[in-house]
Amino acid sequence: MNFKPKSKHELARLKDEELIAYAVAARDAGEQAEFQEALKQFVASRIGLVDYWVGSKVGANDRDEVVGNAMVSIIKSVGNFKGSSAGEFVEWMRSITRRRIADHYRDSKKDPGSVPIDEQAADEEDWGPVLGEPDETGSVEVRMVIEEQIKARNAVQQEVIRLRIAGFSSIETAENCGGEKMTATNVDKIFSRFRKDVEKELWGEP
Repeated sequence: MNFKPKSKHELARLKDEELIAYAVAARDAGEQAEFQEALKQFVASRIGLVDYWVGSKVGANDRDEVVGNAMVSIIKSVGNFKGSSAGEFVEWMRSITRRRIADHYRDSKKDPGSVPIDEQAADEEDWGPVLGEPDETGSVEVRMVIEEQIKARNAVQQEVIRLRIAGFSSIETAENCGGEKMTATNVDKIFSRFRKDVEKELWGEP
């Protein structure tokens, strides 16, 4: 198979499905490092989505810790992803996040209420090895990076980023932000820059 590696900057310019397609091609070619790097790029643009999932089920006092635990689990186990589409990867991330939410309630002996535990999910080993407790500083850093990068933008850009993170398409986001002055192309540029800045803060220069 003729696989051509891309730089981090090139990966940051890819749209979601293109990024996952590249990751799958790398995996099929036996390029595990390239496969994992591409998925980490995707994860960098979905930190806010993990925060949203956790925030809808966990109180504010424990939110940072659970988000950090989920992000550490996702990043450390990206090499175990077996799917082939962006949608599958988002669901994979969501399953891991659900497990970390369940861990939080089990460990703290709190009532999880309506926490949606997927009883049909694969065993833990399918998601990678059992992970130890993450460094607390790293957990806080994940939240700080995403929040700082969003707050560094103007109000319209912040709304664009939050809508894209929540799963709205570029066209849908444009229709809800800035009226006729905002286009899907503008949305893509804003979100691409956001992804690159988050990735730079988390993993440094390419």
